[in-house]
Amino acid sequence: RSIPDGTRPTEVPWADDVRRFVGAVLDKSALLGVRGETTARFLEGLGFVRDRHFEVLGCPTLYTFGESLPRSALRGINGTFASCAFSMNIRGSAPEWRFIDSCARLFHSATFISQDFREYFHFMLTREKSWPEPFLQNPEYRELLAAYARENRMRFFLNCLPWTNLLSSVDFCVGHRIHGALLALLSGTPAAVVPFESRTRELAEFHGVPLLFPTPGESSESLRERILGLDFANIERRQHEN
Repeated sequence: RSIPDGTRPTEVPWADDVRRFVGAVLDKSALLGVRGETTARFLEGLGFVRDRHFEVLGCPTLYTFGESLPRSALRGINGTFASCAFSMNIRGSAPEWRFIDSCARLFHSATFISQDFREYFHFMLTREKSWPEPFLQNPEYRELLAAYARENRMRFFLNCLPWTNLLSSVDFCVGHRIHGALLALLSGTPAAVVPFESRTRELAEFHGVPLLFPTPGESSESLRERILGLDFANIERRQHEN
């Protein structure tokens, strides 16, 4: 679950569920690994002790190849804005979807990578004849997907090899999906995250992945400059520390 900013753990209706679940894990385990500092502070508020009951690990995916990440993932964005991969999450907001779409359209070639099987099944296979909730409540999101499909820019992968092949061939990866961003970094491609919930943000912050936030009324040129100015050096520092 996402934890709202400033929320006291004892105010959350499912706090007792978390306390019982963590207790059950600790009955069988030495430590619980958690995503980031937001979760750590939440558990501390419930009485659990860092390094005795839990440890912040981030996402183990990023440790696949040890301390070092591909140098190409840390070099920054190609100024020609040739190609990118991008993602969205239905649980995000319409301003965020439009912002990610604006980022993608700065590039000469941009591929939407769906990480939601419902999107693939209900759009690519049934041609939008039946949609589950919450898609029925978000026509703007469905319209964006339809545009990417018409433009032959939508992809859905059933295993990692073709996914990493695509990510390694583009100049940048951006979007809601933190694990898509981490896979891009492992594939040698710079990535940034548009956070829409605490779980996404705390993982990005723990690993030093740059964050991008929508700015109302921002021009394409200003957005281009923001992307060019993203700092990827922090990822390497955090990787060694982690």
